[in-house]
Amino acid sequence: MVAPATYVIAMKLRYYGISQQDKHLRDIRSILALSPQEVDIQAVDRWAHACGADETWKRCQKSAGEE
Repeated sequence: MVAPATYVIAMKLRYYGISQQDKHLRDIRSILALSPQEVDIQAVDRWAHACGADETWKRCQKSAGEE
């Protein structure tokens, strides 16, 4: 079983908030670049807003695929 991309991104945003480890942001950007059709953007928007990760999420969206 594989976790849905939307869930993985939501959890990576959470983990980044806790640890401040850039690997979580790199993973998010990679998911957005490789499988954008698998991500429910509106669901992640709501989740990011609820947990205070709006700005981090917006930065990831703007820089998807950049490394």
